[in-house]
Amino acid sequence: MRFILLCLTIFCVAGCFSSERPKKTEIEIPRAAPGYLHWLQKQSMLGEAPSLIAQVSQTQRVWLQPGEPRRANVLLNAAPNWLELAELPANPKSPYFRELAAQVATARKMGFGGIYLGATGESPDVWTEKNGMQSSRAPASFNFDASFGTDEDFRKLAQAAEENGLELGSDLLSGATGRGPDFFLQARNAPEHGGLYAMLPVPEKAEALLPLTHEEWDCEALSAQAIDELAQAGVLPASIARDRLVWTSKGGWAATGAVMGVDGVPRRWIYRFAEDPGQPVLSWQDPSGSSAKVLHAAAIRQTGLLGEALAGLHFEPLMALEPDAGGTPSLSPGISALNDLARQIHRYGGWALQADPLPLSAMLAVLQGPCDFCRDDLTPLLVAYGLVMADGRPVAQLYRDWLSQGLDVSRLARGFNSHKGYKPALLLNNPAWTEAAQKLASLGQTIDFRLLFRQIFPSGNNEAEIEQIRRFLLCWRLGMPGLAFVEFYPGSLSRPSDGWLEHTLATRARAGLATGKIAEVIRGRGGGFGLLTRLPSGGFWLLACNFGKNPDELVVRLPENIRSAMDAGTAQSLDSGFSGTGFRLGLSGKDSKNVFFEASSVKP
Repeated sequence: MRFILLCLTIFCVAGCFSSERPKKTEIEIPRAAPGYLHWLQKQSMLGEAPSLIAQVSQTQRVWLQPGEPRRANVLLNAAPNWLELAELPANPKSPYFRELAAQVATARKMGFGGIYLGATGESPDVWTEKNGMQSSRAPASFNFDASFGTDEDFRKLAQAAEENGLELGSDLLSGATGRGPDFFLQARNAPEHGGLYAMLPVPEKAEALLPLTHEEWDCEALSAQAIDELAQAGVLPASIARDRLVWTSKGGWAATGAVMGVDGVPRRWIYRFAEDPGQPVLSWQDPSGSSAKVLHAAAIRQTGLLGEALAGLHFEPLMALEPDAGGTPSLSPGISALNDLARQIHRYGGWALQADPLPLSAMLAVLQGPCDFCRDDLTPLLVAYGLVMADGRPVAQLYRDWLSQGLDVSRLARGFNSHKGYKPALLLNNPAWTEAAQKLASLGQTIDFRLLFRQIFPSGNNEAEIEQIRRFLLCWRLGMPGLAFVEFYPGSLSRPSDGWLEHTLATRARAGLATGKIAEVIRGRGGGFGLLTRLPSGGFWLLACNFGKNPDELVVRLPENIRSAMDAGTAQSLDSGFSGTGFRLGLSGKDSKNVFFEASSVKP
């Protein structure tokens, strides 16, 4: 009996290994492991969004604040001057949040009312390296990047800022993100991630038009010829409106390799990118509303939960991102996303800053909406032109136009992201500035301080001349209404200085210049130029500069109750400049000053 049982057992085991058993590839569909996909979902922004949105949805928070920009003056009075964190390679032993927390008191003493942290989101490097994908600076998740620190590091920075009366701000998630969990899940055709990015599956018959790849994540920009062929095949629109605008950042269409979907079907995808294929663009137009959920969740986290006062909105990648219909391209859907997120940020108690460089027409469109502040790159560009060409007429005309249009200059922000340079192409949209744009474009695609100095003083590297031009440019940030940004590198706040910046920041805050109104544009006899601002206190502020190489003099007419004048940078009295009902201010070549005129009824 035992022998019979043993034989049956051997027969059964042998049957399990017989050639009749189906091969593994015939019964298992090759697809991403469910556990890995579930983990990706938990790491993704869209996966995290419901828990963040649930903290606000169906609560009174949605109704406590209006969505329109009625509180801009509150931030202008509380924090007119902002220290902006400039980019540097991170030190793992000393994350940015820890360095800044130790310097908050110093920043306050210098006259800053806020600290702008920039893009604090997690770098896509932690995802791209292991997937063989090109890196990008655009954050790929809500989490803080390791270079900034942990949630606890931020909490300590926020506490130090509150104790010293400083506000915090940073970039909201951009309209083009880094490639991370969300991108991987949509490319794997995960149902809940459909429609998040401007991403299209390519029909099998059209795959021959795509560049050859060997790996899933070998993402490559499509050539103009490939785009034309895909358009003829009905896969892509013939053209996108933004592609014929001169001021937009570069971008295009890119293709992935064959990505295995959650359903076991390999697909190749085409997606819209900004700057490089490492920055896929969100699809605001998609009816799923996935991108809106992610951006709303980002606003809730940043403004509502972390308590940051100022949120920078980078939605330029979405501007004019529609099929080209001819005529003047609209700014859809970027302007819609900008206005929607600005209203959301207001409802959580914050302020919204349009943080991308835009031409004048786009700036005016932004200022007509609910966004509190708009970045001003036109002023620095025209000031740069004035310095190089000794011609301040273009910038003078800009402010005459704004004054005649009744534009509220206090809703502009200057100096923002200045360490990245300024794009002359922004001026090409206006025929009056074509010459200025062409002259500046000859210096390069972006204009920075080093380029300007070499053009103005080509013969040397004199420290005094460098400081002269640096202060000339800073005068234009600090001498106008609106938000003023000054970049610093971590650890550089405690370096010795002559006090010029500190005096100017403190006087600017005390005078209430940020909420002032432009009263007059003044021209000198030569290269002199001035902007007179009426202050809420009844006093005035004069931004005076001389673009020429020869000395010049400005003559300012002031009310009778103005008999006190002070150089805002040195705190020295300039009362000797009063003559009758006017004030005379002499300027040497390439010179600039900020002068505070205090009304006699206001105590110093």
